[in-house]
Amino acid sequence: MKNLLKFSALALALLCTFASCEKDPNGNHSGEEGVIILCEGSFGQNNATLYYNGDTQFSFKDKNGFALGDTAQDIIRLSKGGYCIAVYNSKILYFTDKSLKVTKTVNLEASPRCLAEYDGYVYVTLYEGMLAKVAKDGSFTTINVGPNPEGVAIRGGYAYVANSGGLVQDADKNYIYNNTVSKVDLKTFKAVKEITVGLNPVNILTAGNSVYVQHAGNYYTVSAGVEVIDADDKVVTVAGLNGADSFALVGGNRMYVLCKGYDESWNTVGNVMHLNTENNVVSSTDLKDLKNAYSINAGKSCIYLGRSDYKSTGSVDIYRLDDTFVGTYSAMGLNPRKVLEL
Repeated sequence: MKNLLKFSALALALLCTFASCEKDPNGNHSGEEGVIILCEGSFGQNNATLYYNGDTQFSFKDKNGFALGDTAQDIIRLSKGGYCIAVYNSKILYFTDKSLKVTKTVNLEASPRCLAEYDGYVYVTLYEGMLAKVAKDGSFTTINVGPNPEGVAIRGGYAYVANSGGLVQDADKNYIYNNTVSKVDLKTFKAVKEITVGLNPVNILTAGNSVYVQHAGNYYTVSAGVEVIDADDKVVTVAGLNGADSFALVGGNRMYVLCKGYDESWNTVGNVMHLNTENNVVSSTDLKDLKNAYSINAGKSCIYLGRSDYKSTGSVDIYRLDDTFVGTYSAMGLNPRKVLEL
């Protein structure tokens, strides 16, 4: 109860700060109905959280009478209203209405990672090596893709699935990471091609006619970075994004990339880079030396930077597109992963 009261106080304070973040130079509005914050929680602790913060404040548990589950991974807003939520270690998809009230629970019997919607279906990567096609009635079919798929993006009637690998070790106990993206024809729901990208691809999104892939490397000798898959499925590396961890898109051609490193005490430190997807030119921003940087998300005219020390309640910093700091939300949970601006 104390946390909820503290959360409400923060929300009221931020109503004033959002007034200064309400419009970008083009007149677009930001966060008019609030935000939704999804926190992963800790693996095996059943402490994932989902909070709505707008003119009122409430949690997934408030609306449904039960906790979200174990290790939340993704949430998307559905084209016909409501949301779909992937909870990895609980092996569950939730469909909800706008108020976050559950309307359908789908027991996948496999571990969901990332979501995309296309032509009335939700597509979800399953860490056991599959892509699932889920109808709104909860029925689903699966196909095999590569090992340990993470992100999924849609372009031109095809799903592009990032196959990360990394759960199997070789004889020398080195983890075997994958380096492919599976291209899936959504009409036939069959994989038609494997595209070679950087080692350990994780995040993937579509910008115009291009698909961008963030690869994490092997966390030792191979660094993280970003590639672009063009309209002909040719792959080009984007220079200047070493250490890329996650990215978010604003307005179709403006990408913000969170690049991570460590300080002398092995605390995570992040820098945010700007990528113009029209020409793939990278430039720096003023968002530098961000301690405990964890995730990045974007709305119409604001950037949302999640912070976590992996032990205590996280936070979400809000910035305008000119890098001006606006304010901070309590994430009301551990490890803030996704922020949806409403």
